[in-house]
Amino acid sequence: MRYLFTGSRYSRTVEDTKAKLREELQNADNIVLSSEYLFSMRDRHIAALKDILTECGVDEILICLYVREPAAYYASIVQEACKGTGPFPQPDSFRYPIKDVIERWSAHFDGQVAVRGFHRDLLANGDVFTDFVTFSSQHFGVTKPAIEPLSENQSISIEALMLLDRYRARFHPTQASTVTRDIDVLVGHLQKLGAASYTKVALKPNVSDLIYANHEPALTWLKDRFGIDFTRSQVRAPDPLKTPLDMEDIFVTSTQSEPSSLVLDLVHRLVAEARG
Repeated sequence: MRYLFTGSRYSRTVEDTKAKLREELQNADNIVLSSEYLFSMRDRHIAALKDILTECGVDEILICLYVREPAAYYASIVQEACKGTGPFPQPDSFRYPIKDVIERWSAHFDGQVAVRGFHRDLLANGDVFTDFVTFSSQHFGVTKPAIEPLSENQSISIEALMLLDRYRARFHPTQASTVTRDIDVLVGHLQKLGAASYTKVALKPNVSDLIYANHEPALTWLKDRFGIDFTRSQVRAPDPLKTPLDMEDIFVTSTQSEPSSLVLDLVHRLVAEARG
């Protein structure tokens, strides 16, 4: 909200949101609060949320935290940044605070925190939405509702990612942190193509090794504490990186996946027409 509203408008929006949350909590038999922003909430905000839940008489609570393998999460962050969601962190400064977040929530909701591995092999039917509904239904002893799988935030191939990166640099060089309408249309088409028929996005080994080395103690703790194993059996000492790195320095690419100027101009014309 701080990015959208300023001054008194921000304060009013916060209070209106709190009032709406209290109303929902008091009128509903069951409620799900879901957001990536909840994962990294500060300590005082977690305490404030607990106070609201207690005030509204919510006495059965499950905090379900989904954690990702750090290198895979970093790759996802860079891909999202190429769509215009903001600058991505450099791999040497990237930190995914798995242990800190789990301990922070556990300090306020002792015995009410479940940690799940966000990986296709660890999720029910390989889907996080299905996994959450299944796990939470079992936890509360209720009948699992019938659900339809969702397809959101689909991965794209390295060819598609390079096309997107070059497209933005050519047509929106001053809007690196903005999702423009034509880019939104382009991303939709690239996601429909899927990644299975093209080259899967993969971090370069030195980037992946550095991120793992920076998170190895937390991943060892995660394995010992919750049985979620993102550790690697053999890891060589990571090579030093000269930052800042561009997308092609981070991912494994090839000259075959480099789009031509003609292709970029053609794509721009097509998505601009679709934009209306």
